[in-house]
Amino acid sequence: MHIEYPTEDEREAGIQAILAAGLVPKPSLRRALSGLYRALGLRGLLFGVGDCVLLAVLLSGCAAVPLLAVLLNRPDPRSLLYPLAGGAPLLYAALLLLTFWKEEQLGTRALKMTVFYDLRQLTALRLLLFSGMGVLGNLLLAACAAAFCRDALLFVQLLFLSLGALFLYVALTLVWLLHVPVRFQPVLPVVWCVLCCIPPQLCPEQTLPVFLDGLPLAGTALLAVLAAAAAGLLLRSYLLTYRKEDPYAYG
Repeated sequence: MHIEYPTEDEREAGIQAILAAGLVPKPSLRRALSGLYRALGLRGLLFGVGDCVLLAVLLSGCAAVPLLAVLLNRPDPRSLLYPLAGGAPLLYAALLLLTFWKEEQLGTRALKMTVFYDLRQLTALRLLLFSGMGVLGNLLLAACAAAFCRDALLFVQLLFLSLGALFLYVALTLVWLLHVPVRFQPVLPVVWCVLCCIPPQLCPEQTLPVFLDGLPLAGTALLAVLAAAAAGLLLRSYLLTYRKEDPYAYG
């Protein structure tokens, strides 16, 4: 009697089907984040790093106010577009790096890997909170610049460009967290600064402002939305995807 044994692919497909039927379905990103926030709250989310948040806000303000003062003295308001778009992730990056640095120095990262709400979940919530703070900071800068120049169109241009740059940086942060060891986190803002410094060196002085000023508002808004969507998908992958090689106590 001849018995046909399943192939390797058929066995693997059967195993995956059994596992999928027996495992609890993954929650949506919104439900997972809202559940975590209800459990932790703002106090738990920022426990031990409140001084880092305050320091990041102060450092960003000390960097942003002089930059804005210098740029506002230029006769052409379009000169604001590129520097403020390139500096849009400043507050977000400072918040993230300072909290990472403090927890690494105090040894609390290793402790949070063993608790019920692990470091990956906590980091995902912090990314969301810091992104919101970055959005508010960019909104304030764009409003101050537009009010000084008395140009409502400039406000919309600055807002879309800065939000697009911020969400792109958030997406890059998540890619970095997914694929690069945490000790290399400070490399990302350095890479961003270097990349932002290259175009002004390669282009004539007025080329970048003219180019950015000529971009359609719908196009810049669409790019900002796409960058935010990419960041959301990466955040879902970061929070909900289990990895065997993951050093965190996730799952």
